[in-house]
Amino acid sequence: PHLHYEVRNGNDYYGNANSPNLNPKNYLPGSSYSFETNSSSTTPTLAQGTLVNLGDSFSARIKNCTSGKLLTGTAGNVMLDSHGNEKIATQIWKFNRNGDGSYKIISSVTNEAIDLDRAADEDGSNIQILGSYDTTAQNWFIYQRSDGTYYIRSACSSTRVMDIKAGNTSDGSNIQLYTRNDSEAQKFYIDKCGEILNQGDDFWALI
Repeated sequence: PHLHYEVRNGNDYYGNANSPNLNPKNYLPGSSYSFETNSSSTTPTLAQGTLVNLGDSFSARIKNCTSGKLLTGTAGNVMLDSHGNEKIATQIWKFNRNGDGSYKIISSVTNEAIDLDRAADEDGSNIQILGSYDTTAQNWFIYQRSDGTYYIRSACSSTRVMDIKAGNTSDGSNIQLYTRNDSEAQKFYIDKCGEILNQGDDFWALI
C-alpha cells in the first residue's frame, strides 16, 4: 500500500509537457525530500540524503565530521567544543523519536532540549537548549548522506539544517540554522554511546 500524491497545473510542468505536475515540496513545507523543478525523477539523490530511523531512544554524541569536535550544551547554548573529561556529560544527548519520525534531542545534564530560537525559519537563527516542550522548534529530522555523514533538519523548515556559523571549527563556535548547502559545517556523525550493562556484583574489567 502507498499514497500517490500529485499537484497539477496546466500552466507549468514538473516531469514533462505531457505531465503538468508541480513540485509537491511547494505545497508540503514539511516534506522530507527536496526536488528540483523539471527534474526527470522525483527520487531524491544520495547526495540529498535519506531520512533515517536510528532507533526510538538512545544516547549519542554529535560530532562535526571535519573538525572532530562535538556539539556541546552549556549555559543555554549549543556550541562546538573539543573533547575533554570535564565536558563529557555536556556532550552526550538523549534522542527520543517522535511519531512523525523526527527526534527530540535532550541534554544529559540539564534535561533541556535542542531548540530553534523563536521557531524562526531564517538563515542565522540561533540554536539553543531550552526547557523541553511539545513544540516543532524542538523536533529534528535526521538524514544520512551517501558519505555516511548526517545532516539534521529542523521540523520548522523544509530547507534549513543545523550549521556551524561561518564554518568555524574553533572551540565555542555557535550552532545556527542555515539553508542546506552540503558544506562541511553541516555534516555530522552521530556516535551512539554504549549501554551500561549489569555484569554482576563482583567482577574484573579493563577500563
